[in-house]
Formats: sequence, structure tokens, C-alpha cells
Amino acid sequence: MRSELTMAERIQICRHHEDGRTTNKALSLWASKKMGKPINEMTISRILIHKIELLGSDVGSNRKHYRKPECPNLESILYSWFLTMQEANVTISDAMLIAKAKMLSNSVPRESAKEFKLSNG
Repeated sequence: MRSELTMAERIQICRHHEDGRTTNKALSLWASKKMGKPINEMTISRILIHKIELLGSDVGSNRKHYRKPECPNLESILYSWFLTMQEANVTISDAMLIAKAKMLSNSVPRESAKEFKLSNG
């Protein structure tokens, strides 16, 4: 039976590997025992490829996937605005967030030439 690891579990594996001396096989055995599900060496290897990103991220622990934002500058500014509104007890709808993102997208330089897309959620 296949079960996917959460981000919290992946981060836990990376932290256990921080000394860099633990082999993937030993880490696989440790993680399988700790998490109560089989985790093979290839999975460990794939997780460790993204170790720096995982340890430096603040993604939700129940998430299964981490996708980098296409416009990190825009996301950072939008998140700061969101926190400011939250502190002021302003209820923010998806529509308000999208409108603010559209407004900011015109003034923040983008790292990618990809078409800028916004979605609910």
C-alpha cells in the first residue's frame, strides 16, 4: 500500500540527516520505523535532493507537495499585505486577494517570462 509523506515527515527526515553521515539505507530504516510506513532508499534520495529547500521552507506541515512560487517577490509582498490586513482585523476574500495581486503584478518585476496566472485557493 502506497502512502505519501507529508511535508512535516520529509522535513523530519532531512533534519535527521543533518549530520550528513547517515546513509540512505540507515535513514530509510529509521524513517520506516519512526513513521510506521515503508520508505525506500530511492524515496530518501529524492527527499534529500530538496533538503535545502525543505529545511528553509515554511510550508504547511500537512501538505504533500511543495511548489515554488513563480513570482517569489510578488508572493512576498502580497503575503506582507495579507498579514497587515489580518492584524487590522480585515476579512480578506479570494476576490480581494486576486485584485491586490493583479495590482501588484504591474509594479513588481517578475523573474519569469511566463504568463502571469491567478487562481482561487
